[in-house]
Amino acid sequence: MFTVAKHDGRLAFVDRGGYQSRNASTRWCIEEADRLHDFGDFDAVEVWTGDCEASASGYCYSHVQSFANTVPDFNFHRWAEAGVDDYEATCAALAAAGEKPAATDRAGWIGALSHGSRKTLHDLRDPALLDVTLMEWRPAAPGATRLPASAFVSLPDLAARYAYLVDVEGSGYSGRLKYLLHSGRPVLLADRPHLEFFYEHLRAWDHYVPVRRDLGDLHEKIRWLQAHPAEAAAIARRASSFAAQHLTRGAAARRWRDVLAPHVARRAERRRSVRCAAEEACDVVYRAPDGSGTVKLATLRAGEAVTVDALPGHALHVGERVIRT
Repeated sequence: MFTVAKHDGRLAFVDRGGYQSRNASTRWCIEEADRLHDFGDFDAVEVWTGDCEASASGYCYSHVQSFANTVPDFNFHRWAEAGVDDYEATCAALAAAGEKPAATDRAGWIGALSHGSRKTLHDLRDPALLDVTLMEWRPAAPGATRLPASAFVSLPDLAARYAYLVDVEGSGYSGRLKYLLHSGRPVLLADRPHLEFFYEHLRAWDHYVPVRRDLGDLHEKIRWLQAHPAEAAAIARRASSFAAQHLTRGAAARRWRDVLAPHVARRAERRRSVRCAAEEACDVVYRAPDGSGTVKLATLRAGEAVTVDALPGHALHVGERVIRT
C-alpha cells in the first residue's frame, strides 16, 4: 500500500510496504497518467496493492462485486517477477501470436496453485479438450528480479500453443486477464467475485465465454468453441477490440484521471485567490478562531495576488482586510 498526493504541482508518494514490485509499478502508472493529463493538486489518498480489496471504500485493484474505487493494477507497467518486462510489448506479442493458427485445438492454462479453483482446473485435464500445468515460483537469485519457476510458458507462447485460453481467479483477482483479451483467442472466463475497473464494460458472449465459478461447465464450453469456429473467432475479435479500447496504458491513465478528479476538485474548492489591495505590502495571515495563534502565509507587494487553501472557521487577514473562510 502507498499514499499519493500532489502539492504545488508535484506528486508525492509514501510507500507503506507491498508485494514484489507492485507499489513501484503502480506509482509509475500514476506518474505516466499525470504526465499525460496534468492532474491538479490533491490531498493524500491511499492505494492498496494486494490481491483482494482491503476495505469496501478504499482504492484497490479489485472489489467484491463492485467497480467503485477500482484502479488499474501494476501490470499496466510491467510484472518483472513473472517475466513481463513491458505491458504494451507483451500485449503486442500476444496479438501477433493470435494472428496465426494455434498449435492445438484445445484450451490451455498454466499457473501456481494459489486458489482451490486451480486444483479443480487441474483435475479437469482432458487430452481432447484441456491442458493444465501447475507450477511453483522459486526465490530469485541475489540481485535478480525475475523469479525462476518449476515450469514456464510465456503469455505469447501460451497464445501460440492453444486455440482457447482459460482464466480463473487466484488469491484474489486475476492479473493476467487483461493480457489474454489482447491475444486474439477466445477466453474462457470463470466467474469470480473480484471485479476490476474494466469489468464494468466486459460482456459475456460478446468478449468472452462465461464459465461457472466451480468450472462444472468448462468442458461443455470448450466443446462448444470447437464446434462453432466462426462464433469463436467473432468473440475473439470483439475481445481484441475491447482490449484496444479499455486495456491500454492510455486507458489506464484515463481511469487514474477520472478516479483522482473528485479529489482534485475538492482541493480546488478549498483554494482561493487573494490580492493585496493596499498601496503598501500586505501580510497574508491566518488567525485561529480563539485568537491563540497566527500562521503567516505570504507577504504581497501592492496589487500582487496569491492562491491559498481555505481553513474553515479561521479568519484570513490580507493586510487590514479580514476574509472569513
